Amino acid sequence: MLRFHILVLSTLTLMGCQTDMPVEQAMPNADTSAPMSNEQKVIAAIEANGCEMSISNMTTIIDQTGLSDSELAEVGAALENSGRADVSLIGRFRLTTGACA
Repeated sequence: MLRFHILVLSTLTLMGCQTDMPVEQAMPNADTSAPMSNEQKVIAAIEANGCEMSISNMTTIIDQTGLSDSELAEVGAALENSGRADVSLIGRFRLTTGACA
């Protein structure tokens, strides 16, 4: 009789763990996409803020990218040097490629 109770309890316990959900859905994979580069972060943030960075939205862009002022300046210089940004207007940094072309 004791064996029967153990068998019933074991079966009920296992039934409580049963799920109709496939293992892939029950335990989704971690995000394996590569993290964005600093350049990608800056471009995305500037595009999201009208394709232009100025004193009025610089704090917002820095907050969105999570970069320091110096990291932002480094990326900005690289974009300018490669012709992907225009700084001909004083106080304005404008992307000239991608969604901002």
